Amino acid sequence: MAVADTTSGFAIIAIIALLVSPRIVERVTLPPPLIHLFIGLGLALFWPLLPVTISESGYALSDWAVIIRTGLGLVIVYAAGLTLPLSHLKDKFTAIARTAAMKLIPPLVVLPLICLMLWPGAGDGALVVGIALSEVSVAISWGMLHAHDRLHSEAGRNLIGVTFLVNSAVVIAVILVLQDLRVGLTLVAFIAGISSHGRLSKTISSAFEWCRDKFVVPLFFVAAGSMVDWMAGVREGFVALLVLLIVAELVRMPIPGLSSHRLLGISKQDGRYTDALASGRLTFAVLILGLGSAAGIVNDSMLSSATLVVALLAAISALLAHRLHNSESTKRTEDH
Repeated sequence: MAVADTTSGFAIIAIIALLVSPRIVERVTLPPPLIHLFIGLGLALFWPLLPVTISESGYALSDWAVIIRTGLGLVIVYAAGLTLPLSHLKDKFTAIARTAAMKLIPPLVVLPLICLMLWPGAGDGALVVGIALSEVSVAISWGMLHAHDRLHSEAGRNLIGVTFLVNSAVVIAVILVLQDLRVGLTLVAFIAGISSHGRLSKTISSAFEWCRDKFVVPLFFVAAGSMVDWMAGVREGFVALLVLLIVAELVRMPIPGLSSHRLLGISKQDGRYTDALASGRLTFAVLILGLGSAAGIVNDSMLSSATLVVALLAAISALLAHRLHNSESTKRTEDH
């Protein structure tokens, strides 16, 4: 049982996220989103090792806790939208749309087929998992751009635009399969953020940023990592886990001649950074998998494997982007 599956576990997540992780952030050089995610993954790994009387003592996660977790994700999506001026999306729409197509089409074609092969007879459940793994993580893209002070750069806005277009298509595909309009809330939050760009007063903007950085970001990333059930993910489908992880990463590899730096007209360094972050999955995928599970078409084995793959892809993507960022910073320092 994952930490986030019980009320007591969710309470522990909140305490660690709000009291412990900020102190770790002060002492570790990694970006805050990555640290919070690792704390959640570590907590999820440690949870099953606790005495049975403790780990099974929590009641089933209540509706209000699920609403809180979903709300945190929507705030992150709104924050990402706030950094994307509508004028930039219009001016660079052709380049952003082409890049989004290159990030969307390969996984959307390959991953549902792979899932159908891994889980024969799963039908719509396999399709939902494959579609979920075709998203580009809003939280990882926004979080790492924010940590690296790239949010308002052209490359950063391009990436948020690509993320918006890819996930718009993913949401539409999920609605068609699940017949559930709730996943559309993610797009509503994204569009609301884009529409609000530059329109919030300085007071409201400052208050929102303070609340976002102090509460929402730590709690969201720790909770996201804590949703992983390591034991079930490995025990119930190690082969499926490995295949999904490898294929999901490969289908986001930049195609020669069609890499982000060529399509978006940015430097090779920014292009590599963009491609690294575009390989991450997290926000939309977790919500989609949860809706599929609630609808009864994504079984526990599929959910465990897919959730673990999502968390690992998020961590790999963030680590690679951070390494590229540090490498560029070091090179610029040496050149000067």
